[in-house]
Amino acid sequence: MKKIQQYKLIKYSLMSLSILLIVAIATYNIYDYFKFKKAKYECKKLLTLVSNVDEIIKQDIFNYCQFAAKHGDDESQMFLGFMYDNGLGTSKNYVMAYNLYKKSAQKGNAKAQYNLGHMYSLGQGVKQDSSEALKWFKSSAKQGYVAAQHSLGVIYYEGKGVPKNYFKAIKWYKKAAAQGNSNSQNNLGSMYENGHGVNQDYAEAFKWYESAAKQGNFYAQNNLGLMYVNGRSVAQDYSEAVKWFKKSAEQGYVNAQFNLGSMYNNEQGISHNYYEAFYWFKKAAEQGHIEAQNNVGIMYFYGMGINKDYYQAAKWLKLAAKGGQKSAIKLLKENPNIFGKLYW
Repeated sequence: MKKIQQYKLIKYSLMSLSILLIVAIATYNIYDYFKFKKAKYECKKLLTLVSNVDEIIKQDIFNYCQFAAKHGDDESQMFLGFMYDNGLGTSKNYVMAYNLYKKSAQKGNAKAQYNLGHMYSLGQGVKQDSSEALKWFKSSAKQGYVAAQHSLGVIYYEGKGVPKNYFKAIKWYKKAAAQGNSNSQNNLGSMYENGHGVNQDYAEAFKWYESAAKQGNFYAQNNLGLMYVNGRSVAQDYSEAVKWFKKSAEQGYVNAQFNLGSMYNNEQGISHNYYEAFYWFKKAAEQGHIEAQNNVGIMYFYGMGINKDYYQAAKWLKLAAKGGQKSAIKLLKENPNIFGKLYW
């Protein structure tokens, strides 16, 4: 009888322990689940602010993303890969970024697929492989990820790792352009303007340039300015051209800076102003624009919009001459007494 009671006591004790263990495991799993959900939420929410926060907060974001990524969340794996890729909250580590992007990409995350394609394209964290890059860009693009669609357009237009194919470039640019991607809109405009893969159509070119330009795309703003200068699909209008060149130039686009300088220099759509012309030519020249370097050299030589300075004239003319600019070479050769062998 005593043994039966002992047996029952042991049995009930074991049952109680089992129940306590089950409750403990369940409690831990519930806690872990909610911790994971919070980590996933904070990772996604805070990463949008990462460029505007200090290093301590970036480390917190990294920890949240790391916790959620370890639990297999594809979005957090992508975010964590992004942090390793860009050195946010941790040291840059392309190999870690690649591995995390791949885990996420294999689960179908479109952004991770795009980022993985980008790493294959550049050979970051993995051996450069154009075929793999193309594969992952396609996977992402087919899900409607706009950056991947634009990248495919570029790949087919330039023939990066594949034969050039303007028709496929047009196809992917159109998909991205329809989603509002200004770079694809600008590139689509260029293809219509030049008849690449489509019949030349200035009206279509103008439409896409204008759409991109209104979004602030400086390439498109410059291209739209040129359409007004040349009167393509629109009445020639130098004032409108100046407006768009200025918007682009103020964003630092070298060709627009040169074009704006030319408008001031030639009194097209704006009052003649050597000082403004010199200002914009010099901006472009400092970025390596050969024609602008020649113009800056000439303006220093003759004292147009700036005090005459032969030393500065020689400096800029020599740079232009090295780039093969013929009038710079001619001016240097025709003035040996001024420039001498020191400058030539």
